[in-house]
Amino acid sequence: MRRPPSGSSTRAALAQLRESFDTAQLLRWVDQWDASLSMLADPDAVRADILRLHAMTHALLNGGPLSVASTPAAVGEVATEVGMALDHWMALLTCMRRGLQPLEALVQDATD
Repeated sequence: MRRPPSGSSTRAALAQLRESFDTAQLLRWVDQWDASLSMLADPDAVRADILRLHAMTHALLNGGPLSVASTPAAVGEVATEVGMALDHWMALLTCMRRGLQPLEALVQDATD
């Protein structure tokens, strides 16, 4: 059995984490990550949508060659879809990042 790091602040941090940290949240994040990945059946889907959005807006705003149908409504729809996908990923990653911060305190405390 491994012993936790010693040091008064580390022991205090561990005691607080034992009271407040939900280790099952890490497993829920794995499930959420897997669900998010499954939404991206094509890993290049967002990239392809952004390239399509560029072609559409270039034609609509700059008079560029029309390689795909480009109307203001179509541009808005594609931009909304890309934005929603990015918002989903950013929210998940932000939640995960914030959730790890209490554990990161152990590294800081271990140097005490």
